[in-house]
Amino acid sequence: MKSLQLSGCTSNSAACVIFKGESVHLAGDYIANQNASSVEIQIRAKLAGSGIEMVVPGVESDGCNHLTCPLVSGRTYHFGYDLVLPRFLPTTKSSVTAKLINSSERGNKEKAVISCINFDVDVRDREI
Repeated sequence: MKSLQLSGCTSNSAACVIFKGESVHLAGDYIANQNASSVEIQIRAKLAGSGIEMVVPGVESDGCNHLTCPLVSGRTYHFGYDLVLPRFLPTTKSSVTAKLINSSERGNKEKAVISCINFDVDVRDREI
């Protein structure tokens, strides 16, 4: 991943503050490390202090709806994704891992990952 922008983040913040029930925009530029005709989005969160890792609910997994497919190895691509955070999520800090996966190589974990980024978020209720 060459760059990443997440709504709620500033370059000096330790964790991006995001609010339940609101839209979060994730955007980035990356260089494809392999050819891929179809791409899957995987976003997982590890809840701070609990060791529990969960799939982030509500994520549309078809990456080709958010970037240009097919991918060609060595080319730079832009990825943009919007997600409304479910209100039932716990209020907690989490370590998030977002991956783009080559769908045709899903069974080969070492070869399947096109791009991967880790970042910290602080999920909160919006105070009124």
